[in-house]
Amino acid sequence: MNISLVIRHAIELAMIIPAELIAVIPVWHSLRINRHAFFALTAAATAGFILTGAELCAAANLSSNYILLPCLPLF
Repeated sequence: MNISLVIRHAIELAMIIPAELIAVIPVWHSLRINRHAFFALTAAATAGFILTGAELCAAANLSSNYILLPCLPLF
């Protein structure tokens, strides 16, 4: 598998990070759980999604949109 292809797909999938931050900012002060734990769980889930999606896109020769669009309701 080509590592440059995996990196390219990872960069394309990383476009969810700004949208994720924009969605969390309005409710940041009203979170009832520990903010550091929330940030750690969110960062781990996002990193896992990006790395798994990039590997899947590179292995199956798919566009990143085939991963992003079905996951849109989850996010």
